[in-house]
Amino acid sequence: MTNVQKQRWKIGKKKVTFRSMRSSLLLLTTIFASITDWLPALSVEDLQVSFQAAVLKANESRDKQIGTLDQRYTAALANLQEKAQKKADLEEALAIKNEGKLIAEKTWPLPPVPGEHAKSLNRPRQTYLKTRLGIEREWALSMSNLADKMEEALEAQVTSLTKAGNLKEAQRAKELLEKIQKDPELAKARELPSRVTRSGRSRAGYLVRRNGDDLEVLVRYDSEGKISLKSPVENVVEQTGGKREKGKTNARTLGEFVGADAGFKESYVALNHTLKDGKLTPQEIYGVDISFQNDGGTVYEIRKGVKNAYLGFPNLLGTLSSPATYRISAELNIPKENKTLSGLVFRHGNSNGTVLGEQITSSGNWQTVTREGAGGSPLPLLRIHFTGFKLSDMKKVWGDRVVLKNLRVEFIKFSAHIVEKYGDSGEAMISEQDPSKQKLLVTNGAPIEDL
Repeated sequence: MTNVQKQRWKIGKKKVTFRSMRSSLLLLTTIFASITDWLPALSVEDLQVSFQAAVLKANESRDKQIGTLDQRYTAALANLQEKAQKKADLEEALAIKNEGKLIAEKTWPLPPVPGEHAKSLNRPRQTYLKTRLGIEREWALSMSNLADKMEEALEAQVTSLTKAGNLKEAQRAKELLEKIQKDPELAKARELPSRVTRSGRSRAGYLVRRNGDDLEVLVRYDSEGKISLKSPVENVVEQTGGKREKGKTNARTLGEFVGADAGFKESYVALNHTLKDGKLTPQEIYGVDISFQNDGGTVYEIRKGVKNAYLGFPNLLGTLSSPATYRISAELNIPKENKTLSGLVFRHGNSNGTVLGEQITSSGNWQTVTREGAGGSPLPLLRIHFTGFKLSDMKKVWGDRVVLKNLRVEFIKFSAHIVEKYGDSGEAMISEQDPSKQKLLVTNGAPIEDL
């Protein structure tokens, strides 16, 4: 048996204790589960106190096991460091010492092992991670079970208290239920088992967020063991999209999720205004008077005396740091009575922004048009610009009109941003909650590099 194998055996020797921890947590879960039998005698406050006590015990048990594991790993590292020092290998000794410092400072997740020290540190690190993730997984399963039982008990309380006419207490139970459902730590506990197997090996590579609707999915390795557009995905509770809701995408692969699979049609509708919605008034209006006809739609008339005219919808599209492809559909009429105005274009951004699709020209009749194009602007703005004239001839267009019945704006290809990246043992190697700092994994439906 080699020295590394001996250290690995020592670190993993505590398995009986880990099984004991599992048994104690399962017992705790069973005890809390029996609370549902006592509902008639328990108040909402009693339920809350019991739940908090159970969570506290689960956390304490996990922390104790991690503390023991850290002590054993630190001792193993000290032995490795001593051997490196005897060999006069300064770089290796410093790397092992730094690994011990990370453990002493309770760093989690651990950063990747530096490539030049992989030979001496990879195997003991993997043993540590496998055991640590096993502890975390069993804790997560227990926490999920506790939360499920608590939610079940509170739902029963809401029903029984409402029927009894105790509306104040029923409302309190409902608020507590909603708080538990939105609790970020419980959400993480519920998600952890889905990406870490019982052996501690990861089954997931990334948690990603797409632009537009900010939906997030867990991305798993494909059949070849790689992260690719063929990688399977599954919905999770969003961490950085504003609302903490479970996504509703029907995508089965990363390619479908970002719109790269032509055989799968799913879009995010950023705007869908119809005649029934009444007047469509953009937030940005320049040189245009707006009125509404019940049977005709919204009328945009170029105001007399203006030197320019356009309409703008801020915060509707993406930016250069989060590219996308858009589809814009409209039912409109450019009247044949117009003197000069004969068309319009959709732009991403200001007057210098990218034109989305080709120019729309007048037919003199109602027409339904669709334009698609990749955006390109630092501004998340959709502009409607009128065409058929030069700005120097603006006087000729005063009084000309465009009429819109419907306007629909969709994201049809997305960028995917990295919220979390997982290591070989399921640990989060990257975790970024700020959307503005999240790196791209996929840009506008295409991988930015070989995944």
